[in-house]
Amino acid sequence: MTSTGVGNTDADFDELVAPRRGRRFRGDRGNAIVSIVVLPTLLITMMLVVQFALALHARQVMAGAAQDGAATGAAVDSSPAGGLAVTDHLVNSTVGGLVTSYSSSVSSNGADITIAVRANATKVFPLFPTITLTASSSATIEQFRSQGP
Repeated sequence: MTSTGVGNTDADFDELVAPRRGRRFRGDRGNAIVSIVVLPTLLITMMLVVQFALALHARQVMAGAAQDGAATGAAVDSSPAGGLAVTDHLVNSTVGGLVTSYSSSVSSNGADITIAVRANATKVFPLFPTITLTASSSATIEQFRSQGP
């Protein structure tokens, strides 16, 4: 055995290093599971949360636009077509990029006006299912009735 000059021999050095060769740290165990399973699952879950949040936001804006359109169409000097135009303008100017296949309709029975809107939420991830959004609102048509004889 040769001496390394510090009082240790090459054999002592080999005894200290040999058991550690090829050994992994305990903290490395399971990293592949985290990388392969947990991270993609977490990312997909986060994207689903964003998808449903955007769909909920678009649905709320569409419901508000239908309410405003119904109120406008039910006004004294307005028409159901005017209410539908207001609804279409509000939806297109606010959530136009969040929805696809937008359609709207208006109906009136003489006493009430109803505006219905329908659209599909834009997909955040192509494999997600299509979320169909619907909203409708009704308002009583305003009429002037004189009170005196």
